[in-house]
Amino acid sequence: MTAVDDLDRKPAEAVRLATSRADDAFTALAEIRRQLATARPSFIFLFVPNRLQPDDLAAALRKSLPNTVVFGCTTAGQITPRGYENDTLLAVAFQRHHFRVASILFQPISPVSIADVVSQTERLATQFRVTPGRKRLALIFADGLSKQEDILVAALEAGLKDIPVFGGSAGDGLRFQRTQVLRNGEFHSNAALLLLLETDLEFSGLGFDHFQPTDKRMVVTRAVPEERLVLEINGSPAAEEYARLVKVPVDELSPMVFAENPVLVRNGNLYHVRAIQQIQGEHGLTFLSAIDDGLLLRLGRGKEIIRTLETGLAVSGHDGEAPDFILGFDCYLRKLEIERKGLDSEVSEQLRQRRVVGFNTYGEQHLGVHVNQTFVGVAFFPAEGGRAAMIDPNEPYELQIAKQARIIEALVNRAERGHEVGGSAYSLFESAIALQAEVWGKDQGSRKGPRYARPGLERARGRLPGAGADTEKPRRCHGGDGGRFRTLFRRATAGLQCPVPQFAARCGAADQARPRFRRLSRGGQRKQVSEPGGEWLGGPASPGGEGAGIRPALFVLRDGAAERSLVSDFLPADQFRQHHGPADRNHRHRAGEPAREEPPDRPAVPSAAGGLRSHVARHLHVFVRRRVAGSQRALR
Repeated sequence: MTAVDDLDRKPAEAVRLATSRADDAFTALAEIRRQLATARPSFIFLFVPNRLQPDDLAAALRKSLPNTVVFGCTTAGQITPRGYENDTLLAVAFQRHHFRVASILFQPISPVSIADVVSQTERLATQFRVTPGRKRLALIFADGLSKQEDILVAALEAGLKDIPVFGGSAGDGLRFQRTQVLRNGEFHSNAALLLLLETDLEFSGLGFDHFQPTDKRMVVTRAVPEERLVLEINGSPAAEEYARLVKVPVDELSPMVFAENPVLVRNGNLYHVRAIQQIQGEHGLTFLSAIDDGLLLRLGRGKEIIRTLETGLAVSGHDGEAPDFILGFDCYLRKLEIERKGLDSEVSEQLRQRRVVGFNTYGEQHLGVHVNQTFVGVAFFPAEGGRAAMIDPNEPYELQIAKQARIIEALVNRAERGHEVGGSAYSLFESAIALQAEVWGKDQGSRKGPRYARPGLERARGRLPGAGADTEKPRRCHGGDGGRFRTLFRRATAGLQCPVPQFAARCGAADQARPRFRRLSRGGQRKQVSEPGGEWLGGPASPGGEGAGIRPALFVLRDGAAERSLVSDFLPADQFRQHHGPADRNHRHRAGEPAREEPPDRPAVPSAAGGLRSHVARHLHVFVRRRVAGSQRALR
């Protein structure tokens, strides 16, 4: 087992822990408050031992933690930083800068109204808005004696959709008298508490048991499904038949025997434990999970529990880091088996080393399924690199929205600017990187990688005189096959990344007279646009439009302006004129002159664009040569 510091040596970052072993509720909560004095919790969850009276604890809460959001449940045991315990009040304070929470109480849950659960859950998920960059999960804590967890969890799964659900059923030690959940300072029976969490931490769900099926089969021949009560197995009284199969006298059947000899049901290729709670009446057996007439069951046999526990808890994050903490829900029957075999000290050490805190349950919920004799948990990993949220979630909600709007506006404005050579030093850096990648891609069709860049750049220098001719290919072939047109254009040295208004501003009024242009997307689909103003010539697609997202499209004008726009994308008009003279000196179509009429099947275009091509060729020759030289210097 990889050595991991326990929660005493290295406290968790995302939660603060507090424990009390006092017999009095007021004293216990006073100790909890002192230990959490410096914490800034979003909420606190209390795992309550059965020796403390819930009513006394609720009264003490109002005085000890009056301004704190507190949830909780009764338990059949606790998992503290020391491992397994039975009589400890455990408080887990979820830190405010890592967690947000919304809650709902379902009461009554016997019987469950599936429609109500689904509608309330959907409403909660909709109202609990997601903070960008954060993830959500749900925790469910139900009355462990309600016998409704199977239906409840299935309804939650339907309402929460893609939000994972984990949890445990509240316990009552081994008394099986009353189990309760805590919300708003009050304990509730016949109820279920749903917590919808939002966190900036990575997390991973856990779920494992240590049983395998044997060849001993049994069929439920008489049952009361709504009570989870089995009266007959294989045509015989249920308790007698079960005792015969496990080779134990009926009067010696006990929770220990049930823990070591569970019943398994097959679902697809997986076996799930259907744990037996106790003998009901003379010969009936009460189960902790859903049961039905005609169900085929198998007797289970345990595997090596220490090894399965070590394997199941050996989880790590994306970069191999250990969990910050694991919130665990462990069935009380597993704990009974472990104690009977004298393995409790060894298991507690495993739980300590793996930074597990939680409680022993009357049943576990894992991704929409209610199970028994299973360890279910959620491993939370430290925030990546200690990265903090861009916006403080503790700020007022209106201020968070305003900051998000500013961030989005800045990102959209930058996306609209595209790669402008004359814009800034960073734009020069972006353009150099883009061209370098283009040269690599052209020279290495198999994309072999950067280590082939030097010879590729050398060969590119030898092909520079043909750069200008490359830009003419789309013009010469625009009336031909669409696929050939697209291929030739995508092989061109430069691409378009400028909105039409910027293009018109840079290139003068001569090109504003064109009435329409043709768009060729990467998928090869063509689209006629009657009013080009405000549309994209290239670069990131406009939000919500065709091809929305950061996926550039290529736009080609059906005239000499196509080549001209290649120039305008990488060199402002004033710089172009400084190096090459007036941009329009060889262009016969002057600003203010009407566009020449064309036949209906062709767009109106400026005439005699051939003179512009010489400018394009000369410019691209100089431009690409400078870019290649810059890339070479960067590689050195």
